[in-house]
Amino acid sequence: MDAINKRKSIRNFEDDFVNADTLSRVFKIIESKPKTGPHGYSFDFEIIAQNLSGQNRKLSTYGLLTGKYAAIVAWSGSEPESLMDYGYVLENIALDCVDMGLGTCWLGGSLSKQDIIQEMRSDKSHQQGIYALLAFGFKNRQKKIIRNVFFGKKRKRKEFHELFSFDSTDSVSDDIKKYVLDGVRWAPSDMNSQPIRAEWKENRVHFYLTDEKSLLRYVDAGIAMSHFEYRAKRQGFEGSWVFEPKQDHPQSFIHFASYEISKTNE
Repeated sequence: MDAINKRKSIRNFEDDFVNADTLSRVFKIIESKPKTGPHGYSFDFEIIAQNLSGQNRKLSTYGLLTGKYAAIVAWSGSEPESLMDYGYVLENIALDCVDMGLGTCWLGGSLSKQDIIQEMRSDKSHQQGIYALLAFGFKNRQKKIIRNVFFGKKRKRKEFHELFSFDSTDSVSDDIKKYVLDGVRWAPSDMNSQPIRAEWKENRVHFYLTDEKSLLRYVDAGIAMSHFEYRAKRQGFEGSWVFEPKQDHPQSFIHFASYEISKTNE
């Protein structure tokens, strides 16, 4: 089972603060991962957690998370390309956190950005804003899930055929295409809206947004790119992200990236 299969948004964490050993391991993950995304934007990630002195660094999520958790966050520009890179780079880190047994949860609109900004150690004068963060900690396995009117009943994922299409004329089997694209289907997104669509056409996979209702859509796009590449590489694909030429879509969806496959496992 890979990290995508294991990953789900955890909102109920254990009541003990994330310990120093765990924070050190997460820090090593952050240090080991590339900090630059496909568009060339780089990020200086910080961990916000309880200080070793016992002083609590505040993370206000309006009650959407329970228990004790830490967070990974960085400054980002508001350009769509910067936000895509932010989602891509941080989700790569998140999947490694999942592999080490941590629960994770993306937060965007449901966090107090002012509280986060006050806790950031980085030089604020040269940066633009905080748009999303990744909360992490250990899942509380005993606490019953409290029904929250904000979320209602657990949402189901859209069916595969609602999100993706592909042709069967190339050498890559349909089963492999479905497996790789299904990693995108399980990518987290703001309000679980699943705004990503994809078309696999020979050696290129084109990605689209259904709308641009908020800047967080572009963070969602970057997260989806991370999931696609994660699965593609594990199936023996080699390739790169390209952003031109723009692709038309019959439903007028917005093309934001294509993955150009240079080598397959065949």
